[in-house]
Amino acid sequence: MKQPFDKTYVFEKMPLREAIISQSVPCIMAFVSIILFNLTDLFFVTSLNSAAALAAVGFASSALIGVNFVTNLFGGGSASLISRSEGKKDHLMAVRAGLFAVYGTVAISILYSLLFVFGIDIYFDIVSVSGEAAALTEEYIFYAVILGGMPSALRIVFSFCLRAEGFAKEARNSNIIPCILNFILDPLFIMPQFLDMGVAGAALSTCLTNVAGCIYCAWVYKTKCGLSFDIRLLHFDFGLAKAIIPVGLPGGCQTLFNVVCTSYIYRVAAQYGNEVAAAMGIASQLTMLPQYISMGISQGIVPLVGYNFGAKNFERMRAIVKNAFIIDASAMAVCTVLGIVIANVYIAFQEPTEYYHCLQIFLNGSFIGILFVTLDFLGIGVMTALGKGKWPLTFAFFRKIVLEIAFIFFLNYLFPKYGIAFSQTATEIVMCAAVLFTLRNVMVKEVPQR
Repeated sequence: MKQPFDKTYVFEKMPLREAIISQSVPCIMAFVSIILFNLTDLFFVTSLNSAAALAAVGFASSALIGVNFVTNLFGGGSASLISRSEGKKDHLMAVRAGLFAVYGTVAISILYSLLFVFGIDIYFDIVSVSGEAAALTEEYIFYAVILGGMPSALRIVFSFCLRAEGFAKEARNSNIIPCILNFILDPLFIMPQFLDMGVAGAALSTCLTNVAGCIYCAWVYKTKCGLSFDIRLLHFDFGLAKAIIPVGLPGGCQTLFNVVCTSYIYRVAAQYGNEVAAAMGIASQLTMLPQYISMGISQGIVPLVGYNFGAKNFERMRAIVKNAFIIDASAMAVCTVLGIVIANVYIAFQEPTEYYHCLQIFLNGSFIGILFVTLDFLGIGVMTALGKGKWPLTFAFFRKIVLEIAFIFFLNYLFPKYGIAFSQTATEIVMCAAVLFTLRNVMVKEVPQR
C-alpha cells in the first residue's frame, strides 16, 4: 500500500543525498519539459514554411520576458519564505506568503497584459516589426500574453510554492502536463488540415495548456499542501512584501540582464558573418542541458536548506549544502569532459569549413565554463533559501551588465572573432570566486557553528 507523502520526513530525516535527489530530479525533469515544449512549438510552426510565422514567434518572445520577471519576483521570494516558515512551524506565515505570491501574480500579470492591449503599437516600434510579421506577432501576443500571460505566470508561481512545501513531483507535473497537452493541441490548432490557425494556434495551445497546468497546481496547492486561497488571511503589511520581493527580485532581474547581454554579444558576433552567429547559437543551446541539471539541483535544495534554516537544524542544513556541492560539481565535471570530447570527435569527422571551426571553438569555450556557472547557481540558490536577496541581485547585475559585457568587449578586441567564445567562461570564473567567498561569509554569519 502506498504511504502518504510526509514532507517532514523529507526535510528532517531522509538521508541527505536521497533528499537532495528526491527534490532535484523532478526540477531537472521540469526544465527538460520546457525544452520539449519549445521544440514542439518550433517544429509545427516551422512546418508552415513561413518566414513571417517564425519571425512572429521571435518578436513575440520578447513580450514574454515580463511574464518571466513576474514569476521569479513572486515565485522565488515566496518559496524561500514558505520553506523557512514551515521550518519554524509557522504555518500561518507560510499560508500568507503563498497568498501574497498568488494574488500578487494575478494582479501584476493582468496589469502587464493590459500594457499590450493599449500599447501594442509602441511595442512594435520598439522591436521594429511591420507588415505580415507584425500582424502574426499581434495574434501570437493576444493569445500568449494578453489572454495567457496570467495563467502562465500563475502556473509557475504555484510550482515554486509546491516545491517549497516539498511537493517536487507535483511541481514537475505542472510542467509535464502542459508539455504533453501542447504536443496534442499544437498540430490540431496550427496545421492546415485541421483548424489552420497558423502561428496563432501555437499561442492558443500555449495558453490553454498553461490554464490546464494552473488548474492542476491550484488543486494540489489547496488539497495536498494545506495552503489557502482565503484572501482574508493575507493581512497585507509592508513586512511581508519586504520578506518576499527583495528575495525574488534577483531572479526577475537576471532575466532582463540576460536579454541585454545576449543582444550585445549577438551584435558583436554579427559583424563576423552568419557562421559565427550560428555557431554561438548552437553552442548555447547544447550547453543548456547541463545548465538545466545544475539549475534543478540549485532549486531543488532551496526548500531543504530554507526549512532546516528556519528550524535551526544547522548541522543538517550545512550537510545538505556540502552534499549538494559535491553532487553538482561531480555531475558538471562529467558533463564538461563528455561535452568537449563528443563535440571535438563529431567535428573531426565534418568538412573543415569555417562554420565547424567556429562551432568547435564556441563549444570548447562554453563547456569549459559549465562547472563555474553551475557552482554560481548553487551558491546563489543557498543564499536565496536563507532569504538573502541583496547578494544574488548584486551578482546578477555584475555578472551580465558589468563583467560579461566587459569581457566580450576586451576579448573581442584582443582575439577578434573567437575571443567572445570565452567571455562567459571568464566571467563565471570571477563570479564563482566572488559567490563562494560571499557564501562562506554568509554561512559563518547566519549559521551558528557547532
